[in-house]
Amino acid sequence: MYYIVFGILYLLSLLPLAFLYLLSSFLYVLTYYIIGYRKKMVFKNLAVAFPGKTYEERKQLAKQFYRHFWDNWVEAIKLMSISAGTVRRRVSSDLAALETVYA
Repeated sequence: MYYIVFGILYLLSLLPLAFLYLLSSFLYVLTYYIIGYRKKMVFKNLAVAFPGKTYEERKQLAKQFYRHFWDNWVEAIKLMSISAGTVRRRVSSDLAALETVYA
């Protein structure tokens, strides 16, 4: 079973990132609007974490959560086949602050 799932995910990782983000958007719509996966729990947690926010603000946060959730998943899948050069082009960092703390 592991090899079947790994194989399917690896084949998905070979698709262009633009297509994977399109898939992410589809999954966001599916889970937020159609299925409502753990929607009550998300809203309950947001109400506890942000008691001062209005319902509409918490609704926006919930939508951002679902969108970010699926973006993270497709990016993790893409990591299975992405080249090191592509990662270097997409990710940048400034380690000066860490070097100062370390010194």
